[in-house]
Amino acid sequence: MSTFRYPISVVRGDLTRAALGLVIAGIGLAMAGGHPAGAIIFGGLFVFFAIFGFRVLQRVKTTIAVDEEGISTSGARGANLRWKDVEEVRLSYFSTRRDQAGGWMQLVLKGGAGQVCVESTLEGFDEIAQQAARAARQNGIVLTPATISNFSELGIDMSEDQAR
Repeated sequence: MSTFRYPISVVRGDLTRAALGLVIAGIGLAMAGGHPAGAIIFGGLFVFFAIFGFRVLQRVKTTIAVDEEGISTSGARGANLRWKDVEEVRLSYFSTRRDQAGGWMQLVLKGGAGQVCVESTLEGFDEIAQQAARAARQNGIVLTPATISNFSELGIDMSEDQAR
């Protein structure tokens, strides 16, 4: 069994943004002095950055375990999915730049009542993608052209599989 985590170095920037957002929104909220518009605006920002920071911390604490039988995640959104029960595999690319040079991938696996979602910033993402591709083949899952293309970008040939 292999166990993976999101490295703190990957989420450090997000944690910094959440902390700065909380500080700035908190100062704005304090300076609003009971003014309803200021309280609504800065209060909303404060809640937004608090939720964002909480989600980043959840990601840091999440552990993903992979073996020949399946994949499972720990934490608040824990899930357990056996490879033979996978019914849908989607590999998406999200660009951060117009020229498509920067970005990340997100792998979503669905089956039965469970869903597992991992991002390419996860240590061991390529190994998980290999297992997901194997499950897609074995389970006869029809993949979208975008998913096939994204697997190709990882060096995983899915071209023999049909696209929907």
